[in-house]
Amino acid sequence: MCVVDSTPLSSSFSTFSSFFEGLFNIYSVVQTIKVQNVQAEENANAAKQNAEIARQNAMLERQEALEEARLQRLKTLQGISSLKTSIASGNIDLNSGTALDLIDTVSLSGELDALNILKKGEENAQKQLLAAKMYDDRADLYISNAKNNMKNMAISLLGQGMINGAKKFEEKMNGEIVL
Repeated sequence: MCVVDSTPLSSSFSTFSSFFEGLFNIYSVVQTIKVQNVQAEENANAAKQNAEIARQNAMLERQEALEEARLQRLKTLQGISSLKTSIASGNIDLNSGTALDLIDTVSLSGELDALNILKKGEENAQKQLLAAKMYDDRADLYISNAKNNMKNMAISLLGQGMINGAKKFEEKMNGEIVL
């Protein structure tokens, strides 16, 4: 069996041209993947930094609430001391029911204010922690998307290579005369 190629020079040139075109396409895809990975890494790092800032803000919210509650309790103690002084100067027995009720009311009111301050601080801290979780999730999403894009581009490149190879094989088969 004898095989005769109808256009050997143009076929060789076409093969080399296709080969270099394929190499250029591979190079372009690899560079695109690199750029996308760098961008994804930068976005993920920025999101992680934002998450860390949010966690620090949550800690600060809690610390500020503790300090405000401490100050509120001190004000309450000062108020109770002033009230006791006022009651004592009025010649009212500090152990009388009315005086004790008044002192208890001021004490409980001050403690309730302090607890409300702590509650508000904790609510603000939880909001910050929720924001931190959102930033962590966003960072994970950036990384996951970059990995998926890399896989998709690799699959696309492989598929395109197989399609081009099949076309070249078909062209080669159509260009040959089998005797």
